[in-house]
Amino acid sequence: MDPAVAQEGLDAAWLYDGEATDLEPEHICLLGRTRYAFDAVVAELEGHGVGVVQRIEQGALFESRLGRMAHDVLKLTENPGDMPARRRLLEELGDSGPEGSASSEELADALTMLRAYVTRGDLPIGFAKALFPSGEVSANGLQAVSGLLEVELSPDQDEMMPWQRDQKVFRGLLTAYEVSRSAPNRSLSGFLRMLARQEDTPLSAQAVRALTPHRARGLGFKVVVVLGMNEGTFPHYRATSAEELDEERRVVYVAASRAARALLITRPRERRSRYGNWYPCRESRFVGEMGLAMQDL
Repeated sequence: MDPAVAQEGLDAAWLYDGEATDLEPEHICLLGRTRYAFDAVVAELEGHGVGVVQRIEQGALFESRLGRMAHDVLKLTENPGDMPARRRLLEELGDSGPEGSASSEELADALTMLRAYVTRGDLPIGFAKALFPSGEVSANGLQAVSGLLEVELSPDQDEMMPWQRDQKVFRGLLTAYEVSRSAPNRSLSGFLRMLARQEDTPLSAQAVRALTPHRARGLGFKVVVVLGMNEGTFPHYRATSAEELDEERRVVYVAASRAARALLITRPRERRSRYGNWYPCRESRFVGEMGLAMQDL
């Protein structure tokens, strides 16, 4: 698909006889694995006066394991009875804690289990200090969020780059929340409500859609742009088994099959780390499996 499509409309050769070639913003959908995939594109579109509605599924606000765990710990800090958050946290940690760390009854408590992992050094010490000062869950949730922004992972850890991107998301959302509220009116519950709105924005506006593939299931658009077709994103860096890779293929199929008239698949050749260094990105294996070849625009 030529980038000029958005301004000039669709090529008549792609359409049925008599079908209108013009495009409205809501006819265009950006599909990315996580919210991070949208940031630069959304900022560029909004800078040109193009409205964008973002909608992601639960768990896609943050890309890394630590990001998702931190989000659920904050939810449990605010509401210990949040069973979906408790269940997701237990799934991230596994069905049982580190050997000898706690009884089976204690392992039913997600926060007890998380503390056990922290004690054994299976989670970064900075992560522990941010969420569990003095060995207990932080009483000041917003202070915990600020602490998470300082947690660093070593370059040899697979989670380093996804975690850095999640810290960028945390930082941006926390800044936006602090700007929107005076200090006495800020709270963890208010911040979490802001995060929830990121996951459940209505799709009624006349604007370009920015969705994750699961949010796009059952929907169709004249034009679909798939963002980030790189190894580590499609397929996800945590997909290693044959079954997991097959599921990743299905995710790509869902994304590509949302397009009714035009499909554009994109990927960055390089990305910049939080320290300003550029590193190369490998093209997704699925591009070749689809019989496609990437071209410079």
